[in-house]
Amino acid sequence: MHFVFKEQIEDFIVEEVLEEAPCGHGESYYIFFEKREINTMEVVEHLIQNLPLKREDIGIAGLKDKAGITRQRLSIYKKKIKQCWGIDQISHFLKQKVRLISSNWHTEPLAVGKNKGNLFEIRLRKRSALNNKQIQALEEKIEEVKKSGFPNAFWVQRFWKGNKNYKKVEPLFIEGVRGELSYEVRFKLQAFWSLWFNELLLQRFNNGKKILDWDIMVNQYNAFGTKVAVYQGGKLHHFDYWKCKQEQEKSDFFEPDHFSFVSDYEEGKWFSTGCVLGDNQLLAPSGSEARKWDEELIKQSKFLPHGVEVSRFYRLYGFRRPLRVIPQSLEWKWDSWDLLLKFRLPTGAYASSLLGYLLAEIDPMGCISNSLIIPRVKKDENEIL
Repeated sequence: MHFVFKEQIEDFIVEEVLEEAPCGHGESYYIFFEKREINTMEVVEHLIQNLPLKREDIGIAGLKDKAGITRQRLSIYKKKIKQCWGIDQISHFLKQKVRLISSNWHTEPLAVGKNKGNLFEIRLRKRSALNNKQIQALEEKIEEVKKSGFPNAFWVQRFWKGNKNYKKVEPLFIEGVRGELSYEVRFKLQAFWSLWFNELLLQRFNNGKKILDWDIMVNQYNAFGTKVAVYQGGKLHHFDYWKCKQEQEKSDFFEPDHFSFVSDYEEGKWFSTGCVLGDNQLLAPSGSEARKWDEELIKQSKFLPHGVEVSRFYRLYGFRRPLRVIPQSLEWKWDSWDLLLKFRLPTGAYASSLLGYLLAEIDPMGCISNSLIIPRVKKDENEIL
């Protein structure tokens, strides 16, 4: 093993980046805080247990790791603050778990996916020296990632240890069992879809299928304002996703329609996608190579016959996720043979996926020891991309 990850708390620092800064007025109160060795939901649960709040009263833009120093925000409506006997009372309980940095008012509450991304500062600590060939290979890999990106896999915190979240809700899809309509069940259902997305992702990458004819493409990572097209022979056929969805909103699955114009495909600016399964799922055009991968995912996951019914009951919709992601402002340097990395990722992308991709060939044993292996459903747990 050449490197160790998260040996000290300062080795992993993350800061949330919002799409827009709080404007100073509105009905939502934003609290910016720093936490250490505690996960986001522990902070949320602490407030719920000590104040007259429900889970839906607290807005967050995403979940942050437990192991490390992480900075993020939560939001609470003004009327809920009054029910909690004021801001000072909320701050009192927050201070029991986190360090408060700042606060401000804004017009809209936080919601998952509405942040722009996250800034990371990571130290990979040296355990054994690399030879010159390994150093060169690692530096070349970093430069490759700066240009072409890495697999956009979901990571362990979505599934919990041993894929527990996935396993707990698998019967809902296999048997069509309905439970309580709650945030906890919804989150575990998302784990089911996410793990099967990882399965498709690895199968495609391992088979050299990074881009296929009639792949559904997106020009950015977040859902808001994203342009969509299908790829065919080096060209992009653009279509109106929201018009398609509106006309087929009651369909279990639907395909691209309402094509408007054709443009050239630009590497690094457009990204092929895979299904994160759910109700009203967009699929690649029928009969295409890309569609065969979508259908194989549906078959392998046993999403049918009950998946659509369960998804509809829990009001969770299918979407397309980019298969790879390119980090922004990636900087790196050696510090006494520790590797220091600094970069920004869009919301929903995981730094662990980047690290695992960088170290897979240079330090495979380190990937296993540091849990830098992409979570998947049923394959060899020691297999890395």
